[in-house]
Amino acid sequence: MITPRTLYALAAGFGLVGATLAISPPLRPTAASPSASWPHPAPVRRLSPTAHDTNVFAGIAATDVFSDTRTPPAVRFTPDPIPTRAPVVRRVSTDEPTVHLSGIAITPRGATALIGSAIYRVGDRVGGGSVAAITDSTVVIERAHGPLVLRLPLPRKPRP
Repeated sequence: MITPRTLYALAAGFGLVGATLAISPPLRPTAASPSASWPHPAPVRRLSPTAHDTNVFAGIAATDVFSDTRTPPAVRFTPDPIPTRAPVVRRVSTDEPTVHLSGIAITPRGATALIGSAIYRVGDRVGGGSVAAITDSTVVIERAHGPLVLRLPLPRKPRP
């Protein structure tokens, strides 16, 4: 059985350890000494280094990037912008009803999809076909001329 005296002794011990950790300077990891050729002049920046071009990053990997004596590089790497894809133009036949997937909810009772302004489950009829499957981001509607896969729209960027 633990007595109050034992608890007080443990509390005092933990307090001592905590005070020691708060007062002592933080430990910093030491890195192996870098090669004699470092620091060397910064390499000429290429527009887009390839995945196989490891010598560009060898200088970074060989040094301690958290060192207090580290100086910033002369040229910073900035990734190329992500190319935007041109929209795909598809013809929509006028005899088929258009459907728009607005949301999906998956609950213990099953999955439901908000298509247009109505809620549908697997097996319900919509858009000239029936709902065949509902996943966390898609709805598959089986039609006579082939399946139609509806995907949730990508979220918009949040406003600042």
